[in-house]
Amino acid sequence: VFIFAASVAEIYNAYVRTPLHLDLVKLGPILIAAAYGAPAGIFVGLASTFFAKLFSMRLDLRIAISFAGIILIAILADLFSGTPIKALGISLVAVYYLVTSPINLLLGEEPAYAAVYVGSSLAVNAVLFMAVAPKLAGLLN
Repeated sequence: VFIFAASVAEIYNAYVRTPLHLDLVKLGPILIAAAYGAPAGIFVGLASTFFAKLFSMRLDLRIAISFAGIILIAILADLFSGTPIKALGISLVAVYYLVTSPINLLLGEEPAYAAVYVGSSLAVNAVLFMAVAPKLAGLLN
């Protein structure tokens, strides 16, 4: 379900280049890793990232940066799984962008575009982790 939702949510990017990012990719790996361990979270995160990039027609070498960020946050979600999901999720999405954004900027991402992209992703994830994640976490445990 997480993989499907994250992948389908990115289809708009194939038709409209906008920095506004409806990011559902990070929710799954964080929730799954916190509930079932890093390997499960990594699987969900890598599959979600791959299919989201594929469906949005943005499959390129930068996916390696996204993969590294996903692996990191899944491992951290597992290590800190006792942390309330709201704080854990929002913190790990911030960690993801603190790690991946500088690399993407060095590779030529336009700074203003990147700022809106990251800001909108952080906002979407803050809402998801405040309103949706606690209910989903309850179902997973």
